[in-house]
Amino acid sequence: MFASSKGRRVAIAAFVGEGAEAFLRKHEGIELICWPQEGGTNPNAIRELVRRKVKVSFADRLHMKVYWTEDRGAIITSANLSTNALGAGDLREIGVRLRSQDIDINRIIASLNPRPVSVTELRGLERRHKLYVARNRRSDPSRAQHKTFADWYDSRLRAEWKLYSWYGYEYVSKMAREVARKEYGAASFHWSIAVRGGDYREADWILCYRVRKNLVTELGWMYANFVVRVPRSDKQAYDHKYPFELVQVWQLRRYEPPPFHLDARFKSAFRSAASEYGLSKLDDLKRTKPPQRLIDLIHTRYNS
Repeated sequence: MFASSKGRRVAIAAFVGEGAEAFLRKHEGIELICWPQEGGTNPNAIRELVRRKVKVSFADRLHMKVYWTEDRGAIITSANLSTNALGAGDLREIGVRLRSQDIDINRIIASLNPRPVSVTELRGLERRHKLYVARNRRSDPSRAQHKTFADWYDSRLRAEWKLYSWYGYEYVSKMAREVARKEYGAASFHWSIAVRGGDYREADWILCYRVRKNLVTELGWMYANFVVRVPRSDKQAYDHKYPFELVQVWQLRRYEPPPFHLDARFKSAFRSAASEYGLSKLDDLKRTKPPQRLIDLIHTRYNS
């Protein structure tokens, strides 16, 4: 219906799941309204639709599903815009096709009070969505991340990430083990790092790089499940310069994919860019967000 339409096209769906772009045709110009609710609407799907020039808006507490065209009719259905509902999922859905004029689409839209997607609101959805997925989804090794650094760099609504440099392994605190056991039911956890207070928070993606002999030797993503203050009494783990411990409980396949894939091309570009920027300068940064100059240097080398 959307593919053959030569007029205005509107999709109103409570939730927009991963892979939603596969179920819309001729993306450019489609008006899409959805509810930015974690566990339902996937921020990565929103970014992909915006990239394809879909006009996406958010509306709260939205449950209706209406797919309307100016000249090819409309469908009122139970199906969200998701693979679960329209593709390989096992949900049973139903819909009714009507004439375009049977639905006052402008009246419906006005009743929803939609707002354009902003970078700030999308990042808020992303944080809530990551927390939801980490706590509710089982490990799925088939979920590979195929988005490249170039894809991320070219996106108008970039996913955030932070930097962390490390030089050796630290002791794990008793406090971190206790929180992992009580709050996550984990007898042990995948990884932890010593950090300053306020630098990182729950659901952050952190690009960790190891430095040896003034060279970047290892590079990997870390997901922040929680941050704890290490007591001074834990003498093996306590560091007065980095008195907090950030913990990733599970392996990466448990979480939503990171902002982009660390392929060989990116790793080479990062090492070269970090050396030119200055590893000591990166170490001395007062904030953990990667500086724009470093990002631009990586991009230049990634494309060279």
